[in-house]
Amino acid sequence: RDLVRSRGLGDVYKRQASGKSSGVCVDSVGIECGGTRTTVVGVSKQGRVVQRQEYSAGNLQLLTDSQLQQLFQDIALTFGSPRCLGIGMAGLRRPLDRRRVRAALDSVWPETRIYVTNDLETILASVPEPEARPYSRVLLVAGTGSCCLGRSSDGEEVKVGGWGHHLGDHLGAYGIGIGAIRELVCDLDRTGKLSSLLRRVLTSLKLKHADDLIGWSAKATKSEIGGLAPIIFSAWKREHPIGKKVIEGVVEGWIEDAAACFKRIGGGGASQFILSGGCFSRQAKFARVIEARLQQCFPECQVVRAGEDGAEGAAELGRRLGRRGSVVSKGLG
Repeated sequence: RDLVRSRGLGDVYKRQASGKSSGVCVDSVGIECGGTRTTVVGVSKQGRVVQRQEYSAGNLQLLTDSQLQQLFQDIALTFGSPRCLGIGMAGLRRPLDRRRVRAALDSVWPETRIYVTNDLETILASVPEPEARPYSRVLLVAGTGSCCLGRSSDGEEVKVGGWGHHLGDHLGAYGIGIGAIRELVCDLDRTGKLSSLLRRVLTSLKLKHADDLIGWSAKATKSEIGGLAPIIFSAWKREHPIGKKVIEGVVEGWIEDAAACFKRIGGGGASQFILSGGCFSRQAKFARVIEARLQQCFPECQVVRAGEDGAEGAAELGRRLGRRGSVVSKGLG
């Protein structure tokens, strides 16, 4: 078995492909592993998505080796052994991470050509590049966590964020949820009154008293805390002062991170900003505000909404490798 290593995080494993799949005519599979869910698509030889399914969360840093292997085994039960497969994983940053993923993939798909990268490159692959050269692309990912990626046409690449929820993720659903809880308990301390928003949060969590938030927050998962974000977005739309403070702070945080990425990659030529993740796709007003602020700061920019996941982009990377046999990746190192 030959291994062709590409630049950055992308690795290509060249194997004899069986071309077999289960149930439907799947030629390639795209897997997008995120902090809330794993989305998988099966694609036909004609490039049409013929199957889509969701599985449990797939952030590499939050999975044990056995959990990672079990996730892939569950996927294989439905999608079989495709000719080629592309996978983008949240939390995949270091060579050690690549080795972990490689071992799990090898045990499940020993005869499939597989392209492994981070969850940012797969999203970029799903959005056409600007036609003009040179260009600067900035990807804003607001899911449960948050990350910003800048890439120029000459290969310069910079990432801001992606440090995990203990050190970062302050601009995604988790950051919105935990930021709101902190603001709400601070408001309770200063006023001595339960705000309407805090009452709604307690009700949604089935907690009787504000003090119960101490035990809940100590045990809550990243996804559970991120699950409070829709409540905070709703409060923002109703102009609740704490909802406004939290969401407006997140908006400015995104503009600062996007501008930093743009500047660090040179910021030349055509500029394209890509919005991806559930906070954008499920919160239309929030996405419109971010788009307007970006266009205010970068008047000539193009703003594109890429959707919630990069599973189709992952499948395209796999398909491209299936035809060509290798590809040079510009994933993050």
